[in-house]
Amino acid sequence: MTIQDLAFNYLPSTSTGSMIGYTAPPLSVDDLPLQMYDFLIREIRTQDLQQGRLFVQRFLDGGQQIWKDTVAKIHSIKNLWSTTECPDEYLQYLKAIVGWTGSAAKIAEGLDAITLRRLISLSVDMWKKRGSETTIIDAMNILVPSRVRIWNWFDVRWMTDETAFDEMRQGRDPFLFSMAEVGPYYPEHWLIIRMVDPGRNNRQLVRNVVDLMRPTGENFLLVYLKFLDLFEIDGDLSQWDVSLYPTAIVEEGMIRLLSPATIEAAFVNVDGSTEWEQFILSARMRCTKGPAVWGGSGVLFLFNISTGNGYAAYLDLFSNLLAISRVVGWVSTGFVYFNFDTIGYTLQENVWYGLRVHVAREGNEIRMEVYVGGELRISHLEPVGLIVSDKGTTGVVHSAGEIMDCSEFEVLGLPVETETVEVH
Repeated sequence: MTIQDLAFNYLPSTSTGSMIGYTAPPLSVDDLPLQMYDFLIREIRTQDLQQGRLFVQRFLDGGQQIWKDTVAKIHSIKNLWSTTECPDEYLQYLKAIVGWTGSAAKIAEGLDAITLRRLISLSVDMWKKRGSETTIIDAMNILVPSRVRIWNWFDVRWMTDETAFDEMRQGRDPFLFSMAEVGPYYPEHWLIIRMVDPGRNNRQLVRNVVDLMRPTGENFLLVYLKFLDLFEIDGDLSQWDVSLYPTAIVEEGMIRLLSPATIEAAFVNVDGSTEWEQFILSARMRCTKGPAVWGGSGVLFLFNISTGNGYAAYLDLFSNLLAISRVVGWVSTGFVYFNFDTIGYTLQENVWYGLRVHVAREGNEIRMEVYVGGELRISHLEPVGLIVSDKGTTGVVHSAGEIMDCSEFEVLGLPVETETVEVH
């Protein structure tokens, strides 16, 4: 192919020079093209090369390095404005530029460099949107970081008006926004923040930021969780182990197990999850009806993935049952049931249900309570001799012939850890 310049002139194929229209790329601002040695006349440099073994060049290297260091320091000044490049010792000045002064300065005191950088990076947007629930959530996601959900009075009012067990509640469990122990104030004075525990070292920072973000005169109830996933990012399975059933996907605000050809499951996979013993598990799920009486869709708990031992609580739409089963070597055997025919209700396909499981020790035995739609349906005390697993992770599961979706999954440790941030 014949080479042409920008004016469409044909160039010889043997040309090695810069073609017509060629513009050399500019040097980077940090480049240092000047060399002290190059300022010497050619004769001196020639003699230095031929007879001096480059002594003069090596002699000037020290001065050249000092010049490079000086230029580098000049160019590094712009890094003082960067949340990622600013040296740790100068972050205290950068935080003042983005508003952490006066009474707000106490919030930023004592923070390690990484946390302080996070605080600085979100400051401008935070000040602009201060007071909104989404700002609190975004701040916690970045600053701590921690997954967060917030219930306000309007959520509480809307949901507690729907107290019947039916599809109208759409799987929202009133337990999630209970206002039973928040003090002498009316519910409209409170915001409920449920967040994955950031660790005791970060709780003071959480309290300070939440207090600063107060919309008007609200009080805050902070509920610390072991786990939370609202599936807000498509493809985000970072908190889940799906190695055994890789067909699980996250899309449209749900984790979806959409293969009816076989059993599917996804297991919670976060620090400490394999050691969970006492907790409250809540899932908002919907499923289809299986073709057999032994099937169901629900949650796993106290589950040991390496042995395939644990427990499952599931809805069996075919038989209109709620069941708890023991799982031994990946084989499930139901042993306690609740029949919805006894309350005149039929479980529906593709309707959202709130499934909640309480697991607690009573001496050497394990108390298991299962709620559907906020109503206690099964309470079982597992005796010592029948316990197949006394600790382990949780997850979602469905039998062959069914598919299921889960849009919320939360694990709350027992005893529950909460604290309040009140108007002062």
